[in-house]
Amino acid sequence: MKTLCKLDLSVVKDAVPSGWLIEYNSNLGLAALACDGRSVDLLSSGNKYIPITPPVENAVMKMKIGFNFSMAKCCSAIVSFRYDLAARTGEAVRFVRLQNEQGMTFEYGKMSDNLFQPEAKAHADMPDSELDQALDFIVELKGKSVLIRLGSGSASFATKPGRPGRFALSRGHFFDVLRVYDLEISTDDSFECLSERKFRVDLPHGPTLYPVHCDVTLRDYGDCLDAGLVFSGGVPESPMGEGNYHVMRADLLTNLFLKVVTKEAAAKYILRAGRIVLVNPWLAPGYFFKVLHRETPWPFHASVRFMKPEGPFDLAVGADTYEHTTAVNQAQSPSETVFDLDGRELYAGLALTERAQKIEFTSQPDKEIIADLPKTDPRYGQAVEFAKNNHFFKEGEPALFTVVVTAFREMPAGFDLVLEDAFLRTLRKLDYARADGAVTIGVRSYAEARLACRVEGLKPGVYHLRAVSADGSVTALEDYCAFEVMSRAKGALPPPLLSGLPYLYCSRTETIGLMTDAFDPWFAKSADERHYMACANFLPRSARDFHVAPTVHAYQREWFLWLGTRCAEQYLAKDNMDLIAEADYVNVHEEVRECPCASLLWATTYKGKVKEELVKFLDARGDAAIDRQKLKAAEHIDGDMLCELGRRYWSEWLDWANKFINEDNREFMRGLRKCNPGLKPSKYGPAHIYASHYKGVEYIRYLGSLGQAAEEFGFWQYEDYPFLCRYNIERGTYFLASCLLAMPGHRIYPEIYTTSIQGCPDGAVFYAHPPFGYHPVNPPIRIKRRFMDYYYGSAHFTGDSFKFWEKRGFQACRFDRERYEALLRAAAVVNDNPAKRPLKCAAFVFSEESWQAAERVLAKSTPHGIVDIRKTATECVPYAYEMARYAGLQAGFVTMIESVGKLDPAQVDTLVLPPLKGVSKPCLDAIRRLHAQGVNLLAFENVPGLEDLFGVKDTGAFARIENLKASDSFLGGMTETCEEPLCEGSYAVDGAEVLINSEIPVLTLRRNNGAQAAFYNVPPTLVRGDQLHKAADDYGKDSISRLINAATARIMTMFSDAGVSTTAGRLTGSETLGGGIMVTVGNPDEKSHITPTVTIRKLGAEQALYSSDMPCTVLSDSGDKLALRVNIPAEETAVIVVQ
Repeated sequence: MKTLCKLDLSVVKDAVPSGWLIEYNSNLGLAALACDGRSVDLLSSGNKYIPITPPVENAVMKMKIGFNFSMAKCCSAIVSFRYDLAARTGEAVRFVRLQNEQGMTFEYGKMSDNLFQPEAKAHADMPDSELDQALDFIVELKGKSVLIRLGSGSASFATKPGRPGRFALSRGHFFDVLRVYDLEISTDDSFECLSERKFRVDLPHGPTLYPVHCDVTLRDYGDCLDAGLVFSGGVPESPMGEGNYHVMRADLLTNLFLKVVTKEAAAKYILRAGRIVLVNPWLAPGYFFKVLHRETPWPFHASVRFMKPEGPFDLAVGADTYEHTTAVNQAQSPSETVFDLDGRELYAGLALTERAQKIEFTSQPDKEIIADLPKTDPRYGQAVEFAKNNHFFKEGEPALFTVVVTAFREMPAGFDLVLEDAFLRTLRKLDYARADGAVTIGVRSYAEARLACRVEGLKPGVYHLRAVSADGSVTALEDYCAFEVMSRAKGALPPPLLSGLPYLYCSRTETIGLMTDAFDPWFAKSADERHYMACANFLPRSARDFHVAPTVHAYQREWFLWLGTRCAEQYLAKDNMDLIAEADYVNVHEEVRECPCASLLWATTYKGKVKEELVKFLDARGDAAIDRQKLKAAEHIDGDMLCELGRRYWSEWLDWANKFINEDNREFMRGLRKCNPGLKPSKYGPAHIYASHYKGVEYIRYLGSLGQAAEEFGFWQYEDYPFLCRYNIERGTYFLASCLLAMPGHRIYPEIYTTSIQGCPDGAVFYAHPPFGYHPVNPPIRIKRRFMDYYYGSAHFTGDSFKFWEKRGFQACRFDRERYEALLRAAAVVNDNPAKRPLKCAAFVFSEESWQAAERVLAKSTPHGIVDIRKTATECVPYAYEMARYAGLQAGFVTMIESVGKLDPAQVDTLVLPPLKGVSKPCLDAIRRLHAQGVNLLAFENVPGLEDLFGVKDTGAFARIENLKASDSFLGGMTETCEEPLCEGSYAVDGAEVLINSEIPVLTLRRNNGAQAAFYNVPPTLVRGDQLHKAADDYGKDSISRLINAATARIMTMFSDAGVSTTAGRLTGSETLGGGIMVTVGNPDEKSHITPTVTIRKLGAEQALYSSDMPCTVLSDSGDKLALRVNIPAEETAVIVVQ
């Protein structure tokens, strides 16, 4: 027998299985059906459910059904056969069991509409226990007889002479659902396929560089069609072109569909519910489809059978969202290709059959930029098309926009066209001329409004054009596009920089074969992202194949060439001199250092030149404790030897190594500049804070970054990945401020990643590491908080003045529109409210003398060659900074100890000091002077020369602590144990109060005239360190001591006399250049809002609340203080301006 149909629960239309037709017997049009992927549940009586098949006389319908007979005590269902859809009549059989009866009654009769008229019946014995099981249900038609079988019961009836028709299933009244499993209809009748058509259509090309194809086979059976669909192409069938360490190109399609489109409606069949993740199968790591994602067979096969609609119709294939991960800004939601029954493409793009309206922005094709495009470009034709379809204008050139609005039914009666600046702020409304018309796409006609406007006289920079419906009676409609005006001045900055945007670029360095970039002037229409980018980062293969540099430069963009094993098969400079000759920046760090990151904590860094330099260093010291002959003979240093180097000479070696590395880098760059005098290096750095804990100025040396001249250098790619690397935003802020303090004038651009479909196997990126710790949540609004914290928290005192993060930029990796919007709006706040200095707060002090003199070194090796070498002397101050921030205190500033004497006591409430061994007397005198003027002190480990201020004395004998207990008046007697043998101190009290005691005093407090001095006798970061990484995959350890963390927060809070305070959230406070006050309060909670009270000390009695971008209420406003309550949603940041 030939199969006519089988129940397919994988394809649904409005929750109804594909190939089923519902005959409604109610004016409400309720399907009364549920489909959970395992069964079809008929919920109530009334409707008929008709499998779509060609009409036949003789057939067998088999299914398995189930219901809860013990609960219902009755059951019934009807199968109509040889059913006439037009007349709504046919023959039928029914099984029925009434309450208080036994066995099962089978009936034969006539079905008219919803009325069954029995003509014959039979009884079968069936035990009640059988009815509580899933039952085989079969109806077999043969000539003039019908057999009905339910489980062990059956009956045969004579029928009328055969005629072609269909089966229809309906249920009776009983108190449960009727579940249908595994339905199949087969026949020996012959039925004719009237025609078969085969063709291929593509999903829209707009979202991707790798088209997805759909091979369609249409079989016509008269009043129904069978559509066989095979989807192929896309990323899985593209060349690999990359490794899979962090990044894979992927196509993401959600709810793949087929639509049957008529003049007024579109029936939508979901072919694959949920998200389809398509990657190159040879690249996917083993866990990818086992842990993270459902695997979809590719090519993907689907089949849909449907009744032909009345009147003409078209078909469409697409997805509710269609995104390619290297071009996320071109994603379409929903996305579809509409085609006729002969396979002619009628439309491809944003799904007009589903969205009532859409807006497109076009501008005159004959733009002046076309004359600047080099005709030697191998893709010159594409470059010209891009220029025509996008919005780049020369200074003085009018921008002639036509906004095209397409609507199915709801065309707004009016619109507003609004000119906005680079930061999405309104400049003015624009006049426009409107022309209304219609456009036909296959069987459908759409209204079209064309709004023509002229924009001219704009200064060079980036702008936005927004179209907004002014008609409240129709569905809200709004969209915008970015455009730019390019300066005619020779050597002009990129337009985004002229507008004050941060310097943005996007490096996707592990997709060697990638042919696009965030600034790609060959691909996409009306591409907003291109206007925000100041720099392109095409990878070497595409840069060479397509000779990208001249065209990129024609758009006044810079080009960053990254040469490394993750970017190119041939990554050495000698093999890429043609590219180097045209680049603005180059990353050759991997070649120079023979390692991608070349941390001085990696044993593999110590080969070649670095190993030779280490031998020279050791020779100069003549220390036999480190076997130099063994080192010379080895490929590189081993972990144990590196740890010994750290314990003996770490500070000295880092200084030596940095001097050598910088000169070696300069020498290498001098060679490259022979063919490109303006070339500048860019690379990771100043150090990888994402893998580190409690680091400051000293840590810059670990990557060999200290000593680079700012004028010779491009920009640093700052690896700061909060959350995914199990730390908070404030850690990256502190280290950024420390870098800016030690490296004035340098451009440091944090990398902001979005989310990854595959996680990250980097051992330090722990919470992105599948299959455990996977943390894919990274909301766009988090960018605002990071931007605010980076800038207003970057305060550093140079001895002359306060400085902030002025040369701002980011690696904006895979940003979508929401992320760009968050970034633009945050940038506007910073530009409008530049900081002059922080409000009164704590100063966090670094001392080179202390770092060099510190003797406590912790060194730990691991089997994979990464060591952890720490000096606790430099951990204490950044640790205190983080505890203060977590306690809600205003972000402090960083400074060198030599600058302390130039601080005004009105500016600082607390000095957080490193161990003072090695610190010069002038610096100690400056600390003493500020303390006498009311500035509090917090110090660690040793305080030679200032013992009297702290009320302690050095016994000269170190003792280990094990059992800690706080005083009852300090932290209510809280206790802690310590198992670290190096957590020891040598001081006894001499007038100080003991706040935490152990075998020796741990934390003391001395109250002096007008100020207080607290002292940690032991390194606080050693009391209890985290054990998340038992191997040293990162550097240092977080303090997880409840007692020490609480104590540090309490001390910092006791000492605080900051210019602003909050009862919750993460706080910054600054005086602006305009004399106002800028306060930001970030909500670190990922799920819940906070409502803190924020108290601001005004700079003048006349000051008042000027603005708050979050809902707030003024609680009090006295002469010198302003108190407000602010409602801050999860992850948001309140921006409060007082002036």
